[in-house]
Amino acid sequence: MRLGLALGYWGRGPAADHLTLAREAERLGYDSVWTAESWGSDAFTPLTWIAARTSRIKLGTAVAQMAARSPTATAMHALTLDHLSGGRMMLGLGLSGPQVVEGWYGRPFPASPLTATREYVDVVRQVLRREGPVTLDGRFHALPYRGADGTGLGKPLKPITHPLRAGLPVLLGAEGPRNVAQTVRIADGWLPLYWSPTRPEVYEASLAGLLRETGGEGRPGPCRQTPDCPATPCTLLHARPRSRGRCPHCRTPHSPECIQYEGPRAARREHAPDAAGPALRADDGSSTTGPSRFLVAPMARVKVCDDVAEGLLPVKAMLGFYIGGMGPMQGRTEHSIGGGGRATGGRNFHADLMARMGYEEEAHRIQRLFLEGRREEAVLAVPDAFADEISLVGPRRRIAERLELWRKGPVTDLLALSPDPHTLRVLAELNT
Repeated sequence: MRLGLALGYWGRGPAADHLTLAREAERLGYDSVWTAESWGSDAFTPLTWIAARTSRIKLGTAVAQMAARSPTATAMHALTLDHLSGGRMMLGLGLSGPQVVEGWYGRPFPASPLTATREYVDVVRQVLRREGPVTLDGRFHALPYRGADGTGLGKPLKPITHPLRAGLPVLLGAEGPRNVAQTVRIADGWLPLYWSPTRPEVYEASLAGLLRETGGEGRPGPCRQTPDCPATPCTLLHARPRSRGRCPHCRTPHSPECIQYEGPRAARREHAPDAAGPALRADDGSSTTGPSRFLVAPMARVKVCDDVAEGLLPVKAMLGFYIGGMGPMQGRTEHSIGGGGRATGGRNFHADLMARMGYEEEAHRIQRLFLEGRREEAVLAVPDAFADEISLVGPRRRIAERLELWRKGPVTDLLALSPDPHTLRVLAELNT
């Protein structure tokens, strides 16, 4: 399990310690550093500043909000920073929710979040592959634009700049079961908002396709339509019957029982160096054209301290805000991290996830208190047990014992939310 440093987004002003923390994390051997955005600072500018002052550590967004930019604009940010950093960029995306999408970006929240996410990732992939002009007859992201208020002069364009890596990793923040299952199908990794190593059953069904494809190794196998094709098995990945079409990699026609194919993850990475250009090599000689396995990279508050209850207070504050304020009181929601979700029957999915993790009554109480304006009480109502199981807080020995649980599961990268250099050093020592 690799370590990453999650810096989040700025508060009232620039975070003066972010660059210092990023350089310390690189010195300690951390694999990656991640920035975020909400409705203040953006994710890419601080990451570019960090890129200029570091040399090895990977640079990720966790997450960049899809509503903030068109998919082509996001791809431009990613490919530019990938060039400037020597191939260290990792693009984490999140859909956010109606409160942010409509309230801050002034755009309608998509009626089908799953479709909108698929289309967004499709366009980003097309830009990074640069195989031809970018086109998509999409419901939410059509290129060229063909709306009734357009001029009709839009022309399909191919990026002027050649991306450094066609296989630049794309990760998605997702919480709902269908969102997580789709993430396994179309992305290179998943950024869980809450992760409990003691409750693997919460996401077991959503991750079943990944485990089935890879035999538990976190990497898709061959398409099996030809002996040497590295493309992902389409019969495992998609849901709409289709009797025609070809594998995008080996060009073999799909069999009648095949399901619609949306693109080979494996072929987009080290199996396709001709598309990506010469594969970059890390210091250890490994390819950096893309991840060698599907990434599961949850964020967790990490704090070395004697008083566990005090160390959990920032976690409880975060949970009180997301569970209490990011969605309606009743009904179902499903969305990506970075905001609340569309009410598809009325329930806040952050609260729904907490309920699925065994804290249903507590989740409802937090929502009620928060929506009544009793925010401090909502924070205090977050159970210490829940905050504790998704964090690593306490004395060194306690963190060491609990860290073993994280290492035994499917987590490939632990992204530590820790503004404390001492904690970063201890975590690095314990993870060796």
